[in-house]
Amino acid sequence: MKHTESAENYLKTIWDLETGHGRATTSEIARRLAVAPASATGMVKRLSGLGLLDHTPYRGVTLTEDGRRTALRVVRRHRLIESFLVRIMDVPRDRVHDEAERWEHVLSEDMEDRIDQLLGHPDRDPHGSPIPARDTASSPAPEEPS
Repeated sequence: MKHTESAENYLKTIWDLETGHGRATTSEIARRLAVAPASATGMVKRLSGLGLLDHTPYRGVTLTEDGRRTALRVVRRHRLIESFLVRIMDVPRDRVHDEAERWEHVLSEDMEDRIDQLLGHPDRDPHGSPIPARDTASSPAPEEPS
């Protein structure tokens, strides 16, 4: 199922917070995404309703297995795009993150696979962060999102 850019950004942010802290709070999600706490609460409820999050009020948010798979797909695309921009397009490393933020939501699976193949199936992005495997359901949680 294809999710909105906003939903993907929330899932990726929650994945990042979970990786570092075990749980994400709506206030921390709001801070990271620069949105109002009420907006974060609304999206958390929506994503919970879609089965992508488990949310216990005042205790935090965790990704479900489906939510984790979706977040890791976004992280994978982001890191492959950063690698492509640095290695093929010769874009300086300090400029690739913002560009990858835009591309990660529109890149098709076919183009993702072609970039992965073109780059020789890299396991790390230009910043040294691990690129999740294509089969994200069995991937270990990478260290940090880019």
